[in-house]
Amino acid sequence: MAKTTPGSEGTKVQRSKSETRLIMIRIVLLSFILFFNSTSTTYLYSFLPDMMVNFKLVATTTESGKWAAWMASGFFFGRFASASLWGIFIDKYGRKTGLLLVLSSVSVLTILFGLSSNYYFALFVRIITGFCNGLSIIGKTLSTEICPDDLKSWSISVTNTIWALGMTIGPFIGSHFYMKIEAFPYLASALAVASLGAILFVLSYKYFDETLPNPSQIAVPAPIALPDKGFQKLDESEDRADSEDVTVEVPTRAKAFSEMTKKEQLNYILNIPNISKLIFIFGINTFYAAVIGELIPFWVAAKYEDGGLDFNYKDISHIYLYLTVPQLVLQVFLYPVIQKGRGDFWLLSVGHLAHIPMFFFIPYAHWFGEAAITPQKVWIIFWLFIRNMASFMNFSSLQRFTNDAISGDKRGKLNGFQVTFSSCLQVAGPILGGWLLSMSMEKNYIYPFNYHFVFLLMVAVTIGVISVIYKLKFIDNEKKKLMGESSQGNWVK
Repeated sequence: MAKTTPGSEGTKVQRSKSETRLIMIRIVLLSFILFFNSTSTTYLYSFLPDMMVNFKLVATTTESGKWAAWMASGFFFGRFASASLWGIFIDKYGRKTGLLLVLSSVSVLTILFGLSSNYYFALFVRIITGFCNGLSIIGKTLSTEICPDDLKSWSISVTNTIWALGMTIGPFIGSHFYMKIEAFPYLASALAVASLGAILFVLSYKYFDETLPNPSQIAVPAPIALPDKGFQKLDESEDRADSEDVTVEVPTRAKAFSEMTKKEQLNYILNIPNISKLIFIFGINTFYAAVIGELIPFWVAAKYEDGGLDFNYKDISHIYLYLTVPQLVLQVFLYPVIQKGRGDFWLLSVGHLAHIPMFFFIPYAHWFGEAAITPQKVWIIFWLFIRNMASFMNFSSLQRFTNDAISGDKRGKLNGFQVTFSSCLQVAGPILGGWLLSMSMEKNYIYPFNYHFVFLLMVAVTIGVISVIYKLKFIDNEKKKLMGESSQGNWVK
């Protein structure tokens, strides 16, 4: 049993080596669950342009963007439909139950996708896979509940690092195993991803305990008063002996959160200071991920004369693979130092500012020339490295801010609402990116309405979200402690 003792630098934690080891095992295991989540989402992106050609929907990869966009968005559409349901599910039936259910269902559905022989079957399976995937909600909730405060910075660094690696390793796995089984060209890639899900299912069953808070042990920070306050007429026999009626104002009875309707729960959560802004900022970051995940492979695979780079699926996989090691080293060793010294607001601000030059400059790889594959790769790798580091900084700070702003009994529902909103943007992301890029290439518009246009549009989106970041409210002038559910009424404007 861990104990706490006061020290010169605050509260120090004393726990046995076995307890610390178990906590660290759970954190690393959760990291690979999030890795599986991102890998199972992105592994098909490297061969997606070829997949549209194989299904005989288009003649060239340049034309594949419109069809590929719907395939990429299908997953997020399914997740949009079920995200809030997963939040409710894990708050009622438990985090571990939901985790095991999702890991098993996503693994099976990934194998079914690998057996696809036509576009509409593959699209249907991806939609169902998204519907059954609640790992983002469960992972975001567990990340706070399995980790004590003294290990939180290390935990966020490890979990977000390994999760982000899934975004780069996923397309590499997909391309490496692509066409290994001639009759089913996508099956080997699917089996590689599904086998990871099966292993994680066994390890999760063994090492995770249920972390759902016991309702009797939940400390409510303040009475929850519903917004519809009214007037009640007191019965005269209870209040006065005379015959004169007296009407007095009586506040509506405060409700426990569990007694509220879904609409009231959403209204309460969204009215917690900063929560709605955090949900919006998180949504934009997942929008980035959806746009870039589908846009980059399609753009670099398109014909050079149309504005693309004419890369094949192996060239695409190399780009993602080369990002892995430097990204891992910097995120594990550099992030904790910066976070401790600068704080999460600094990380969130700089992370978004870094997106502006990335979106602006990355399409200029085309200007190196048709045969300049090596400098084009180096250029793309550099800017995607900046993007991945910036994304890591954003998601890490958002994870800490969001989970610390609300009590444990509402965390699952908050993450459910958050992923529902972000999934809506992720549905739009690939469609917007794929259709705009495909249209600008086919119509051969002039700059800035050619293949640069969708990237410039993302610059404008980034500027908008930065303005929201600077409207967050804090309880300290150093902007290291965000105002939340437990700090209402005492904040810095």
